[in-house]
Order: sequence, then C-alpha cells, then structure tokens
Amino acid sequence: MRHRKVNDLSRITANKRQLCLHRSFCVTEVRVLPCAVDGPGNWLPREKQKVRAGIKPEHEEGGRWRRAQRGSCGERCPAAKSSPWCGRLKQWIRVPIGHAEQKESVPYQMLLLLEQMQHSKQRAVYPQELVRCLTVHNLKLFVQYDAAHLFLSLWNLIKNQITDRELADRLTTLYTIWVQEYLVCQKCSFETRRDSNMVTLPLPMFNARSQRLKTLEDSLHCFFQPEQLTDNNMCLCEQCERKTPSVQGMRLTCLPQTLTLHLKRFCYRKSSWTQKISYSLPFPQSLDFNQILTQEQFHPDAKEKADWQYDLFGVIAHSGLASFGHYCAYIRSLTEGRWYCFNDSSVCQVSWDDVKCTYGNSHFNWGETAYLLVYMRKNPQ
Repeated sequence: MRHRKVNDLSRITANKRQLCLHRSFCVTEVRVLPCAVDGPGNWLPREKQKVRAGIKPEHEEGGRWRRAQRGSCGERCPAAKSSPWCGRLKQWIRVPIGHAEQKESVPYQMLLLLEQMQHSKQRAVYPQELVRCLTVHNLKLFVQYDAAHLFLSLWNLIKNQITDRELADRLTTLYTIWVQEYLVCQKCSFETRRDSNMVTLPLPMFNARSQRLKTLEDSLHCFFQPEQLTDNNMCLCEQCERKTPSVQGMRLTCLPQTLTLHLKRFCYRKSSWTQKISYSLPFPQSLDFNQILTQEQFHPDAKEKADWQYDLFGVIAHSGLASFGHYCAYIRSLTEGRWYCFNDSSVCQVSWDDVKCTYGNSHFNWGETAYLLVYMRKNPQ
C-alpha cells in the first residue's frame, strides 16, 4: 500500500482499546493531523456503502445501530482483540440522525474508525473524519497538545456525547478513580472531607524532599502520602476560625477496571522552560494495591479491596526531548498475552524486554520513556 508522506508530523494511532497518540514536535505535546493509523483497517464508510467482512448495519427502534454477530474483531492484528468492552460498545450505539450531527459525534466517528481498522485489508487507515470531528470541538489542526491532556479531552467528549445514560455510566465505572480528600487541623483535630474522582492518577517522579522515586510502587505510595501544611501553606480551619497547621491527604475509595497512570515526566524550571525527566522508573507487569498502600491510605468504606490487583495492558512511550519527539504505544493482547508495538503505520510483535526499555535512562534523554501506563484489573466482574 502506498502512503502519503507527512514530514515528521504527528500521527494519531487508534487501536481497539484506545486512541494512542504518536509523532509530535514536543515531548509533552501532540499535533493533531489526519495521518495514518496503526493496525489493519480499511474504511467502513457509511451505512449506504457496501458492508464488508460480514458486518451488516441494521436500523432499529430508537435509532440504534447494531453490528451483526458474524466476523470477529481484529483478525489481522491480534492486539486489536484486546478489549472485551469494545465489542459491546460497537454492538449498540445510537447513530445521530442528521449527517451534520454524525460529523460532530466523537463516539460515532471513533466507532467507525474501529470498524475501519478491524475489517480492512489495507496495512493502515487514515482517521481524517475523526480528526475533522475533533476540530469542531476546538481541538484544532497544527496545534500541539499534551498527550495526557488530549486523552482527557477525548474522554470528556465521548462521555458527554453518549446519549445512552446506562452506557455512559458503564464507561464512567470502567475508567473512574474515586478518592476522598481530607484536611485535618493540627490544633483542634477538626477534619474536612470531600469525595472526588479522576480518570488518571498523576504520579510524581520525586517525593516531598525532592528525592528521586525508584519504582512505580514508590510513586503510588508517595501520591497518597499525607502532606504537612505549615507557615505560608496553612489553611483556614472552620472550627478555629483562623489559619492553622494542617495535614492534607487522600484516601483511596474505589478503583476502576481500567486504571490509567500518568507519569509526570515534565517539569518547569526557574528558567520557565520545560524539562523532561528521563531517569529510570521501573513498573511491574502486575500491581496489587493491598501490597503497596497502607491501611490508612484506604478509605474505611473502600469496596472490593481484595480485587484491586492489576495486569499491565498498555504503555504510551515517548522518545525525544521536551521540545520535540515521537510517541508510540506498546499493547498486550488479552487473548494471546503477547506484546505489540504500534509505531505510526507499522505494528510488530515485541518482547517484555522491549517494553522494559521504556523505563527510562538519565544518561540517554532521547530514549523512549513511559508516559502513560494502562493497567487492567485481574478477574474483572
């Protein structure tokens, strides 16, 4: 297959599990361009066009679009079979009525792109329609975006545009992390609590004393470590009615089936320019939060703590410096257990040793370093 050349600009790589971001001019940023997408795929364009690979659209009550049960997902790329949820999303989704509304629907355009990847005989697909859809929602072409920020933007667009509330709630349960924030006055012991949620855990590379953290487990433990607020950082106590020394922290309440960890590898120096933190931070293939966090770091009413065990599913890695670079994704097939590297329009099988190369190296700032880690719960309900 002949590919149109795009001179070292970014590409958006989609796979069945998520939209992974690739080539950019900035380590922390991604240029949104209609370029090649990894994985096998050809466009399954619109409902009126010929349907391939046993896929038959059926218009049913309520404007739903159902995918025929024939034709398994990702036959040409085993890594594309990884998500059991993706099949459910594609079986039932509400099709926008008007053509203009379809062009502006991010869930619908991503659904079409997934179908395009799974059933094409071509080596790579081009997500022009999805990129055009994103420009309608202020994600403009030729503008650089942080990869984690773009992930959150896509998540919010998808969740807000899904009209089926049950499906939206399921997606929220699938990805959302729930924590309880607390603030305890050191004078009167008055405690203020607030429940909050997030889609990614932003994990530090240094502790409160600016010391390097050695492992991902250390970073997780540091994230939930209470912090002393004194001097200029004191907060107003409602009971004392004045600013007092306090302890601030978080307690883990609930973890989702799919856990996304964001390694904060970019920091601002006093010179007001961004620097990449490239030193090694090993991450395991399996995580058990009961072995990582202390009892005080869990909420007393935390549910299913025994099931908070995870296996690594994907790694979004970056090579380059803080001013430019390139993204690629490593995805583990849930059906085979094998690792695959998604690099622009190429997909190849790799080993765990290859994935471990993304730990980082302080002596090689240009090397690949893991930026986003995606873990999936063992034995999900």
